[in-house]
Amino acid sequence: MDDPALVVQHVYSEPLVAALPERHPLAAQRRISTRTLAREPYIAFPRRMNPGYIDRVIRFFQREGCPLKIVHEGDSLLM
Repeated sequence: MDDPALVVQHVYSEPLVAALPERHPLAAQRRISTRTLAREPYIAFPRRMNPGYIDRVIRFFQREGCPLKIVHEGDSLLM
């Protein structure tokens, strides 16, 4: 936020995790770069559940110069 009338305090950071099959080549890595992760198919949770979150994730990857490859949006959080 860029409003001089407001003081913004960062309160919480939510980690972005990758859920991968046990035998996936990236599963053994402790950290995965943004660029590497963006090359993988991305299954998003339902947009209606939290549209702001998925928008932030998409913008983050775009700013990093590596847009997500969204292949599916789940019908529920239980996908």
